[in-house]
Amino acid sequence: MKRIAVLFSVVLLVITLCGCNGDWEINLPGGFSIDRINSHHIALTKEGQFVINNFFVTSLQIHEPYVCIKGIETEGSSATEDEIRARDTVCYLLNTETDELAGPYENEEEFRAYCKEVGVVMDELWMPAGYKVSEQFKEVS
Repeated sequence: MKRIAVLFSVVLLVITLCGCNGDWEINLPGGFSIDRINSHHIALTKEGQFVINNFFVTSLQIHEPYVCIKGIETEGSSATEDEIRARDTVCYLLNTETDELAGPYENEEEFRAYCKEVGVVMDELWMPAGYKVSEQFKEVS
């Protein structure tokens, strides 16, 4: 019985230390970040505070100092599986120099038109929020 308790403790310690929870953070200009809190909560934050409440980030584009953000408005702080599957996405444009947040835009065509107005040339493809931003990606976008 003692061996089982010791084995259980060792396994629990290994699981705790390996950080297998899959949470991550994408650092953005201006102190902003996209934080994966859990599988139902990927948030835009600044210095640990939510920038958009009840919002699940699905994808983004970085065009410094701007960040284009696409996601799902949720009923609570975390998105349910049904919300992730059924909700239409909305878009925001974040100016990381001025902290100005424009949106939500419910229509991507209107969002792209607004981006063009303020001088942001968007890519055709969005980067999924689960993709870790690297210097290589920033050079491509």
